[in-house]
Amino acid sequence: MTHKSYLTIGDADDVPVTVHYTAHRACLGATDGRYGPKLEPDEPAWIEIDEVLDADGQPVLTSYEQEEAIQLEIAEALDDDRDTERGCDRDDDRDGWDGFTW
Repeated sequence: MTHKSYLTIGDADDVPVTVHYTAHRACLGATDGRYGPKLEPDEPAWIEIDEVLDADGQPVLTSYEQEEAIQLEIAEALDDDRDTERGCDRDDDRDGWDGFTW
């Protein structure tokens, strides 16, 4: 999947970039039978950034902080898309990855 964003690269602010990513859905951990105890923990939803390209299609090196910001931006966009598809009009403050399931 792709996402359009803007980054600070060197001295240039708001450089347009295209982010190629994979969104992994949340997954419930295995249990011992239908109502038995958990055998493994639940896995939260997460975003894997495959590559970030500038307007010329050249790879952009990103810092850890930039990748985290991009991941959160993508997660919020996916969550908004999901809410729109379900007919929800929520405008609450969700913190971090809580509630993201895609």
